[in-house]
Amino acid sequence: MIFFNMMLYTNRNKSSALYRFLIDPKFRIWRHFILILSISIISMNQAFSVFDFGVVKNRSGIFFLCIIYMISYCAVGYFNLFVLIPKYFLKKKYISFLTFMLLSMASLLMVQYSFEYLALLYLRTAPAPTSIFNPENTMLIDILSTFITITLCIAGASVSVLIKHWVIDNQRISRLEKEHIQSELEQLKDQITPDFLFKILNRTSVLVKSEPKKANEMLMKLSMILRYQLYDCDRDKVLLNSEINFIQNYLNLRHLFCDDFMFEVVIDGNVNRTFLPPLLFIPFVQDSISNISKGTINNLLQVRFEVINNTIYFWCNSTNEVSVNNPDLSNIRQRLDLLFPDKYSLNIIATGSESSMIKLELNLE
Repeated sequence: MIFFNMMLYTNRNKSSALYRFLIDPKFRIWRHFILILSISIISMNQAFSVFDFGVVKNRSGIFFLCIIYMISYCAVGYFNLFVLIPKYFLKKKYISFLTFMLLSMASLLMVQYSFEYLALLYLRTAPAPTSIFNPENTMLIDILSTFITITLCIAGASVSVLIKHWVIDNQRISRLEKEHIQSELEQLKDQITPDFLFKILNRTSVLVKSEPKKANEMLMKLSMILRYQLYDCDRDKVLLNSEINFIQNYLNLRHLFCDDFMFEVVIDGNVNRTFLPPLLFIPFVQDSISNISKGTINNLLQVRFEVINNTIYFWCNSTNEVSVNNPDLSNIRQRLDLLFPDKYSLNIIATGSESSMIKLELNLE
């Protein structure tokens, strides 16, 4: 529970001094210094608890025992840090990790108690009341308390490594998710059908001789469309005014290609200070045009943009029915879900027996 709370703390306070101290490589020496200093203090306290320091004449034996304790603690601690955690714990081999961990701590206890016994024989003194070799002391409780102390020391020393790997894994996962979303957005953004562009090129090649002025105008509109797609759409966000100009150029090109096709674009609000991801509206326009082309009544398309505060309203009225299950609209829904989660509203409204309206509301806050 403590470790889980520490992870939450580091996640919320990544700029804190504690987080930097535990993670930043430049504090690595200081982390090891504090670890060894803590082990030294614990070792001295444990050695002094074995003997009555005021009675023992040869105090060098106690300090020698302190060194033995410190070496044994460091050996097990660093074995856990550099071998057990990377090789077993981080690879989710938890049973092997616990097995080797228990064996290493059992070995540590055996080494410590062996040296305690030898030190008592060498100093020829009675053990302290807290010593395991004191007949009046409860051996089981002493072993259990020592085992818990060792476990807490090793767990505390491992926290820094575990938090570091946890943060690195989270950063890697976040980066992969971001790259995946970006890849999806790029794929969904490239939904403009190229077949119409090829039709334009074929048509202009025919009109060059018969109607050169019209062919020149078509090529100019086509160049504006391609320039916007190639250069402006590389940015994450574009001006709404640029997006509207792109749609108008596209519709003008459609009109030049087919004289029967008529359109109307209405703009309300300030579109020169509003930024949004590129190519959001063109799939709706293309879908409506394809439905109009299949119809037998007036080929009229009405497009309207309105900006109110930080909200963009888009309407696309067509003189034919738009299918809700259209795969192109499903793709744009997917893109809207990625770009504006819970911040958009898309509705397809039937305005007549053979007419429909697409209404999109985008909240840019």
